[in-house]
Amino acid sequence: MFKKLWRKLTTPKLTAKKALKILAPIPEEKWTTHTLEDQQFRMCALGHLNTHFGGNSHANVVTVDEFNDHVLEFMQLEHEKYANIADVNDSDTINGYTEDHPKKRVIHLLTDMQKAGF
Repeated sequence: MFKKLWRKLTTPKLTAKKALKILAPIPEEKWTTHTLEDQQFRMCALGHLNTHFGGNSHANVVTVDEFNDHVLEFMQLEHEKYANIADVNDSDTINGYTEDHPKKRVIHLLTDMQKAGF
């Protein structure tokens, strides 16, 4: 019960469910790794989320940063791994998120987070 109450009090404005709604429609060819945006205008998960919330204004960065902290919490509690959404986006070797494309890994992560109530 305490865990659920704490999670409710500390849940950021951006949740896994909301992030899924934002990221799922973005085609795979618009995704990249190891940079927010590349020269072909492809973005990583954080780049797509920042763009959705209007770029790098302080309020938007705080929203995405808070969510990334939420991802860290999930990964620590559920996988005993220190990893955030960028780590899952950029690597295919993180605890079960081994799909061959960054979008697939991130969607898998967000789906797991949503199932766990994050």
